[in-house]
Amino acid sequence: MNDHGSLVAAIKEHGEVVISAVGHGRPEDLDGQLNIIEAIKEAAGYVKRFVPSEFGCDPEYAERTLEPAKSMLASKLRVRQAIRDAGIPYTSICSNWAIGLLLSTLVNFGENGPLSTGVNIFGEDKSRVISKVSGSIFVHEKDMSMLAIRAVDDPRTLDKVLYVRPLTNMRSFGQLVYLLEKRTGRTLERHYVRGRARRPSGWLP
Repeated sequence: MNDHGSLVAAIKEHGEVVISAVGHGRPEDLDGQLNIIEAIKEAAGYVKRFVPSEFGCDPEYAERTLEPAKSMLASKLRVRQAIRDAGIPYTSICSNWAIGLLLSTLVNFGENGPLSTGVNIFGEDKSRVISKVSGSIFVHEKDMSMLAIRAVDDPRTLDKVLYVRPLTNMRSFGQLVYLLEKRTGRTLERHYVRGRARRPSGWLP
C-alpha cells in the first residue's frame, strides 16, 4: 500500500478492475486507499472500474455515529471524494451489516462469538438494529463478494453507489433474538437499553 512504484506496476499489469479489500480495523487503513488512487491516476487509462473498501452503510448519510465508527466513516468519505475529484470510474457498494461479523453476537459489541446467556436490546423488541438510512439488513460476505464482481461489469453501476437491501434480510432486534433462540434451543435473557446516549461505543459503519 505504501510502495507507490509497486502499486503503479501492478495496476498496469493487472489493473483493468481494482477491488479494494482493505480492512476496517483503523481509519488509517482505510486512508491507505488514497495511495491506490494516486497510483491509478499515474497509470492513467488502465483502470476501467475501482471499487473502494466501503461496504457497511453509506458514509454520506450515516447519522449520529460514535467513535470508532465516526473516524472510519470519515475516512471512507475522504476516499470517495478523492475518487470523484480524480475522475476515476468507480462503483461504491453499501451492503449494510456483515452476517459473519455481527449476526452471531446480535450486534453486542465486545462479544467474540455466539452469545451465552443474555443479549442487549437497544430500544424495544421492534427496534431496528441501526438507523433508518441503511436499516437492519444483514448480508452474507459471500453475497457481498458476488455482487462486487457482478457490479464492475454492469454499466448501470458506473460512477454510482450500489445499495444492497434485500427486504427478506431485514430484521428487528426481537426477531433476531427469536431466530437465535430457535436455532440454538436456548433462551436468552433480554436486557433493554433505552435512550440515545446509551448506544454502544462500537457502533460500526
